[in-house]
Amino acid sequence: RYIRRGTKGIALIDNDSDVPKLKYVYDLADTGTRQNSRPVNLWQMGQEHMDSVFYTLDQNYGVTDLSLNNIFEEIAANLADEFWDNHNRDIIGIVDDSFLEEYTDDTIGVRFREAVKVSTTYTLLSRCGMESPFTHEDFLPVFEFNTPDTIAALGTAISQISEQVLRDIEITIKIYEKERVQRDEERTDLHQSGGIRLPEPDPAEPAAEVPGQVRQDAPGIPEESPSDPVQQIDPVGEAALPPDRNRLDSKQPDGTDDGRAAESERLDGADESTESDVVGTDDEQPEIPGGGNDFDGADLQLTPPEPFGRGNQLSLFDLIPTEAEQIESIDKAERVEHTPFAFSFSQEEIDTVLRFGSNADDHRKRIVAEFMKQKSLDENAEFLKGMYHGGNGFIVDNRDICAWYADDGIHMAQGRAARYVHSAKVLDWEEAAERVDQMLEDGTFASNVELAEAVSYAQRLLAIDIWNLHSYFSESAHGKYYSTVMFDGTYPDSVERITEMLADPFIRDVIAEETVRLATDYTQNRDLLRFHHARPDHLAVRIRELGDMTHEYAAELTELPAVQQFISEDEIAESFIRHGSGVYNGKHRIYDYLIGNHTDKEKIDFLKNEYGTGGHSHALSGSTGSWEDHDSRGIRLKKSGCADVEMSWTNVLKRLNDLIKKDRYLSQDEKNARKAHYEAEKVYTSVKAEHLDDIVLYQFGSAYEMYGEDAKKASELLNRYVFERDLPGIGVVDMCNVDTKRLDETVEKLRDRYDVTVITLDRDSGEWRNYTMLSVDHEAEKAIDTYEAEFGADGYRAFPGNAPEQEALSDRTYAEEHLIPEETMFTIGNKPYMVD
Repeated sequence: RYIRRGTKGIALIDNDSDVPKLKYVYDLADTGTRQNSRPVNLWQMGQEHMDSVFYTLDQNYGVTDLSLNNIFEEIAANLADEFWDNHNRDIIGIVDDSFLEEYTDDTIGVRFREAVKVSTTYTLLSRCGMESPFTHEDFLPVFEFNTPDTIAALGTAISQISEQVLRDIEITIKIYEKERVQRDEERTDLHQSGGIRLPEPDPAEPAAEVPGQVRQDAPGIPEESPSDPVQQIDPVGEAALPPDRNRLDSKQPDGTDDGRAAESERLDGADESTESDVVGTDDEQPEIPGGGNDFDGADLQLTPPEPFGRGNQLSLFDLIPTEAEQIESIDKAERVEHTPFAFSFSQEEIDTVLRFGSNADDHRKRIVAEFMKQKSLDENAEFLKGMYHGGNGFIVDNRDICAWYADDGIHMAQGRAARYVHSAKVLDWEEAAERVDQMLEDGTFASNVELAEAVSYAQRLLAIDIWNLHSYFSESAHGKYYSTVMFDGTYPDSVERITEMLADPFIRDVIAEETVRLATDYTQNRDLLRFHHARPDHLAVRIRELGDMTHEYAAELTELPAVQQFISEDEIAESFIRHGSGVYNGKHRIYDYLIGNHTDKEKIDFLKNEYGTGGHSHALSGSTGSWEDHDSRGIRLKKSGCADVEMSWTNVLKRLNDLIKKDRYLSQDEKNARKAHYEAEKVYTSVKAEHLDDIVLYQFGSAYEMYGEDAKKASELLNRYVFERDLPGIGVVDMCNVDTKRLDETVEKLRDRYDVTVITLDRDSGEWRNYTMLSVDHEAEKAIDTYEAEFGADGYRAFPGNAPEQEALSDRTYAEEHLIPEETMFTIGNKPYMVD
């Protein structure tokens, strides 16, 4: 596809690489087609989809109504409330200098939820082709978010919530269309994937701008050709072809632009691949042969490299080829005889990665059991994302293929590494889920024995989890949950007995009910369990889902084809990054020494001493079949099915230096912990001196720590252990910590009795910041003082709004009916208060 002249694109800043770049996106209607241009399919919601969409929204969000307008509005309101509950402290902290600055926290919450609700509802209605009932006045709360930080917070909420709902609608419509195609195979106006074919615009006429777009246009492609059109490589980067490009069609200098089509151009939200049959989806683009004037890379560097320091002023639009140049490039490329691209992958190679990758024990049985539940594509994709971890190396048809499993998908590259290879193909998790599902239906993913054992294997895994949960019971929980006969005898006997019980639907339901009862009680009494990493609520869901394994798969394979494997460079590097020397704080000692002023011989001697003689299992990608051994000669890595890798200490030093040089050795949390370690005397002690009576939480990497008497007080309220921490300039102190993800929950518990001060490290500026939250009692006193200062103190008192004798006064309706000013209502924690 080429971009029409006079077209305006949207410039986006892409910060995925070390050098920021501009990426341009264009409306589909602003592009033209050539002979082999691939069709782009947009999902559209019609009247025939309504029943299916209503059912999906009811199932996913519990909202039922005869009007889609009302359904969208209620979903938007519920999700806006949820977003505010999860992020309110962050949002309240960024309202300075905005129109929200003078509002109370409660009012900020009301305005934020109103702005999110109306904007999200409008977005959902617009994308589904429906008229919006809103007027200008409905959007007034949006204008109060008038600083970059508040705009970003509001936009993030609207974007995330809208995408979540639209994804559900998209999948529903896709499934409906596929089923309709199966029922009516003679229809010719449907694309192979079941999407409605979008009529191509008239090549002779520039497309009109779609009404209702809210955007800031980047300057358009010039009507006339530039006086000096760029044909050769410019020092700032290669000439760019802004339309869709696949990352595999050209060499990308930094790999940031994967050339994905805009979300609206993809029928199922999955990333297009370079081969039409790569993952078995219906809207894949054909592989594009190289040749001709290849306008590689659609990104433009914002920061020119050193060779461009000649005082020249670069026009970004000089890099956009004219319409004629684009067409000439496309036509010339299509005339070139097809040759396989060096970094494309055959279906066999991709299937090998899916079938033998993962690094989890018995991963095929687990995947079969999960897919038997016939969940949505998104749910299956999320499951695979958690199942595959680390990396793998395979030899397929005498070619080395590497895979690395990341949040955005499976990175695949030819050679011995894939994780940081810019030209790597990324198979996103939705594509992977679709392909695995197809392989299961075809009987090519797992052997017939694995298919037959999948259900019993899933039951056994849950039996083990139930046995472990029971072992975490405190004295107060023993005998209150589950039948004691389940846990009689040895561990193997007990697990076998529970497995058999889970196979009986009636007994399984009883066990599920008991787990739900435990989960409910546990939310009120954390003392029921001695260890708190168990999640009885999640376990209850998984037990119930055993009854959903109704879809059966069949295969004639008695065993899978043999595959050759090797330990990839990614796995070797990750073994250094994840484990260090295996001794407490070893990574920090190694980092500090290697960046110090020492000779290579001194560094090698240090590494020998730091590592010593020993080793550990699960060394590579968390695989149970992997080991690391180290001694005076060096490090030896082993993994089942792979040749061993032996590295001398000289080679180890070289690899570590390379990781440190590329800033890959320490994670961001580890850098923060290192900073906290060395600055504790200056930062922590100064803040603590100003808040002697507060419990002070100090961010230490991915945790918040409390020291001394604070640690002892907190350990009693949080049911946490007290350890020791050696801090420079402070010495050895008692320490109690909590994960950063549980900060809000922790603070709320501590505020029941103490004022709390949090010292946190700003990830963007690298500066320390602190803020204090008063205890519930102190906050109530402060709220009363504030009220009395404004309205006077005579005859006023504060009381909990949920006290039995005052229950009615906590209701907003009562306040409105009795003309009580809204300002007299406030919330402390989750408890409503009024001043009467």
